[in-house]
Amino acid sequence: MGKVAVEDAVPAVGVHPAGYGVLVTNSFTYPGLPGKPAQTSRRALRLIRENGSWVVDQVEDVDSLEDEPNAATLIRTVLAEG
Repeated sequence: MGKVAVEDAVPAVGVHPAGYGVLVTNSFTYPGLPGKPAQTSRRALRLIRENGSWVVDQVEDVDSLEDEPNAATLIRTVLAEG
């Protein structure tokens, strides 16, 4: 995992402890279906330290229509609402 910055930190909410938030974007195409447009999905992940390893504590879908220019704000908002 690369360096994390303070602005990547997400506060505890509900049953989820404080951790770090990341945005994962996955784009894929359908083999054998020419002309079908590529699909893109985005997910916000809450990573926490557990027994010396990073684990995913929370996964939330990010609506493709959500275009927050500040990714850190988008991640914190999505994870807080989840």
